[in-house]
Amino acid sequence: MWLAGSARHDEDFIQTKMRESVQLTAQGMQSSTYIYNKKLWDVKPHDFPSGETFRVFRGTAEIPPQIVGADSKLYHSDHVIDVPIELRTSFDTQPINVALRDICGLPSGEIGNFVIEVEKAKSCFNRANMFTKDSYTFVGGDLPKIYKSYLTNVRKDRVRFCHIDFSRTRDCTGLAIGHVDKWVFNTPSIIVEGILEIPPVPGSVVPWEAIINFLFRLSRHIPLYGISADQVGIHYLKENIEHWGFKTCKISDNPGSDIYHRFLTPLAERRIQLALHKKTQDELLALVVDEKTGKVSKPAGGSKDCIDAVVGLVETLHLARTFLHSPQNWNVPHIPEMKWMDDGSYMVTGGTPMYVTPQV
Repeated sequence: MWLAGSARHDEDFIQTKMRESVQLTAQGMQSSTYIYNKKLWDVKPHDFPSGETFRVFRGTAEIPPQIVGADSKLYHSDHVIDVPIELRTSFDTQPINVALRDICGLPSGEIGNFVIEVEKAKSCFNRANMFTKDSYTFVGGDLPKIYKSYLTNVRKDRVRFCHIDFSRTRDCTGLAIGHVDKWVFNTPSIIVEGILEIPPVPGSVVPWEAIINFLFRLSRHIPLYGISADQVGIHYLKENIEHWGFKTCKISDNPGSDIYHRFLTPLAERRIQLALHKKTQDELLALVVDEKTGKVSKPAGGSKDCIDAVVGLVETLHLARTFLHSPQNWNVPHIPEMKWMDDGSYMVTGGTPMYVTPQV
């Protein structure tokens, strides 16, 4: 058997075969496996004349790989490696788990960077956000404002969909709005026009009702007919917007983070144009993935509320059948009447629902 490649984690098939060979040798038995596992500077020492090194933490199941300085608690860990300073650029310009694997021939622990092609991902954030600010609280009159230039030039022959990553108190709520621009060989090209962060106000909860009422008002200006949410918010949507004629859809991730892995393909192929939103970009680039299970998660102390909303929206747009992206194929929702209240919010004051949800 001939095995050539770089192991991604310690339980990788190649690493397993190497351990089996070492164990047989340690027991005085002959192994049929020949292991050649050299680092780049072992093979070409003349390419690294300075003798200077920097230290890299290889990563564990809980902590992703990273470059560490002398002031880091990880500096003297058993999971560090000294790398020639001549290779520092290679570690600065690509995910560290990839550099460890390709340059050092080492698995980088079970946790690695989710986005490998960083510059390509950044280039997808290439259009103005429809919202004038990245963040609104929906409290005390702090309601989203939309650029007049967007509303003046908005394309109305495409249905808009919205995904809301609901939260109440501790985390922010993320909201993303977009549409399918065109199909190329039956593959959709997607535009995410608006991304919004809705942080909780201390001593209060994120006002879901105010968010929905804002979307009601927005749907008077653009054909926004479909709204999706995860397990946390889908029942609220069904109870509060379906009877006006809006469509709802539950978009939930699973332990293998399949919707995130599906999101990588159009991102890498640049079939997604994303509204400029710094927090969303930062969240995307900071995501880590468990190399064994495929689960995508936020780093310790990080967040992924806004990127959750974007990924949920992209999944919704892919799931919606082609004819649903044209307004002429819809029964237009009956948008309720709204009134501006003294507390700086809007309230539904009337209107005729398309149907009444049966009371159980």
